[in-house]
Amino acid sequence: MGVKHVTTNIGFINFLSFSDNFLWLVRWSAGPLNNRAGNPPDNVNCTACHSSFQVNSGNGSLFLTELLEYAPGDTYDLEITLEDEGQVRWGFELAVLDEDNDQAGDIVITDNTNTQTSTAGGVEFLKQTSNGTYRNQEEATWEFRWIAPAQETGDITFYIAGNAANGNNNNQGDYIYTFSATAEELPPPPEPDIVLSDTTHDFGVVFVDSMLSWEFTIENASTVDLMIDSITSSDDVFLVEDFDDLIIEPDGDETVSITFSPNDEIEFTDDITIYSNDPDESEIIIAVSGTGFMEYPPDEFSLLSPADGSEHEPDLMLFQWEEALDANPGDTVMYMVIVSTDSLFNPVETIEYNADINTELEIEITDPDRWWWKTYAYNPRRDGTYSSKIWSINVVETGVTSGDIASGIPQRFEITEAYPNPFNPEVNITLAIPLQTRITAEIYNMIGQKVSTLVDKEVTPGFHNVNWKADGAAGVFFLKVRSESGWSATRKLTYMK
Repeated sequence: MGVKHVTTNIGFINFLSFSDNFLWLVRWSAGPLNNRAGNPPDNVNCTACHSSFQVNSGNGSLFLTELLEYAPGDTYDLEITLEDEGQVRWGFELAVLDEDNDQAGDIVITDNTNTQTSTAGGVEFLKQTSNGTYRNQEEATWEFRWIAPAQETGDITFYIAGNAANGNNNNQGDYIYTFSATAEELPPPPEPDIVLSDTTHDFGVVFVDSMLSWEFTIENASTVDLMIDSITSSDDVFLVEDFDDLIIEPDGDETVSITFSPNDEIEFTDDITIYSNDPDESEIIIAVSGTGFMEYPPDEFSLLSPADGSEHEPDLMLFQWEEALDANPGDTVMYMVIVSTDSLFNPVETIEYNADINTELEIEITDPDRWWWKTYAYNPRRDGTYSSKIWSINVVETGVTSGDIASGIPQRFEITEAYPNPFNPEVNITLAIPLQTRITAEIYNMIGQKVSTLVDKEVTPGFHNVNWKADGAAGVFFLKVRSESGWSATRKLTYMK
């Protein structure tokens, strides 16, 4: 049967029924002597003074609120009832003892008019007052409150002696009743039990303004719900994912993510605090740490071969460059070779070749022309550095020299060079014209206004050099070249002062 806490309408156990007689309690209506509740070690009751009849020989009844078990520390409202038909005055004494006959719990008076307490030998006794003898009433009921003792007290026993008196103002003709009842201690209720997969974590080296996440598991190793009220950090570089109050069912678990986002090149430490309803570990800490590191691209490096300005026949060529040292610990540097027939590496005329982690790559170039090349070194986040210089190579047919190209007939229309670019204040432009035609070469500004006309005439096949000397404000300009045969091309020129 379960325990009822703090209630008034509670059932009673009728322990004894006795004959119809009057009883006067001890010799004082203001309360009996101590140690008269029939309690150990002497088990003395009120018949020591009221000796007309043997104990429990009457036809009355003594009741106590049913209490078969108790929870340590809980509070119980209890009642004692004494009745014996024909009797007119009443008294009682109660003691509550543990298995060692020591005081068990605390007695709290809830009716100062009719009950009182006294202490002897470390034991507290509850008894009636003079007013609590209930003169000329058919029965008596006394209320009190009992606070159960601490955990691991064990079974406790209520000892009560009752006096059903005849009201003749002496101790003759009174009936004494005794009662005892034992309540078992309930086992402690199950409690939440929080278990963490980790209590420390080092994020290691993380680049400033980037982030790295880590997950840990919260497990509920009990048979009742575990409630996580909050998970907090004191440093904003460690962020815990947002969630409302988290409830983890028995034997369940939940994964929580923490993100480290350093904002400086220093070591960070913090305590992540988890607040829960686990009474043993209501605040549990995960110690986290990590180091911020600035992200740098690979160091500048140089090209090795083919040499700048060298001549080659159309074929497979080996491009080589120095290794680019990486400033970031643990990074792998990868490379890309970029070749173009445009010195500005116009995307239309540019080809990219991935070299992975190698510092050389074979590329087949079959089109005779002047080619420019450079290498790009980059880390896994695509932060990179170009080679310190851009080199050019001349790809010529067998038996043809670069001088022949310079003075000979080009294979196609092209703006082969605009150098230097950016420039100040002059730029040299080379036009490749494969056939006789009228050519127009004009300079336009950013808003489409024509600034200068460099060529507007019929020209013969060959390579033609044109010079433009800028004046006025610096800025970006566009060289537009058109042929009468329908070819056109545009080159961006940057004038810097």
